[in-house]
Amino acid sequence: MKPLRYRIALQYGSGVLILVLGVVMMIRSQFGPAPWDTFTFHLHSLLGVTLGTSALIIQTGLILVIMLVRRSWAYLKVFVSIVCISVSLDFWNILVFGAYLPTALLMRIFLYAGGMWLLSFGLSLLILSSFKAAAVDEIMLLYMDLLKCKTWFVPRIMAEATGLTLGVMTGLIGGLGLGIINLGTLFVMVTLPFLLSLQMRWMGPVFTVGTTKNNTDAFSAGPLEKQT
Repeated sequence: MKPLRYRIALQYGSGVLILVLGVVMMIRSQFGPAPWDTFTFHLHSLLGVTLGTSALIIQTGLILVIMLVRRSWAYLKVFVSIVCISVSLDFWNILVFGAYLPTALLMRIFLYAGGMWLLSFGLSLLILSSFKAAAVDEIMLLYMDLLKCKTWFVPRIMAEATGLTLGVMTGLIGGLGLGIINLGTLFVMVTLPFLLSLQMRWMGPVFTVGTTKNNTDAFSAGPLEKQT
């Protein structure tokens, strides 16, 4: 069992670092990050806290809501991913990128495209590790149950749309306008589910760990069946 646990821990840790690197790269590209990251960035700007602290506040709130709706303490496990993501955000954003903000168009395009690929790759590693992934994924699953939906695409879009709505509201209320929201935000909201499907299909045979043996079928070209 120990080798399996070590592999899960290694894959999970790598997934978090890669996922968050993608998030920071997309923010620095100035084309618009993923919807939930706009909410995180706007709250970070308004409160004057780090990106990691902002993510910690938002995702903790999400999990508390999910726990109340689901009436289950099992979701406390997600706090592991919340803390890891928060620490990683500050690591990449403050220690690695620092004050760097690209102005060259080609570099911005590279950061955006590369960030989106790393975002989907890191998220796939988390899912395939058999451990709880992130609060946003739990929101997607909650929508699936509430809508009694057997496919994952619409609930995922709804989860991302929720993040975008909160990002817009935070920006308007705080006097930031649309803030960091750009056309790239809408693009990633629509294309990320497709990119995630592609990543999961080729990564499944290589990176599947523990009880996620059949998870790759959920992200195949067909519909995602609800997991019991």
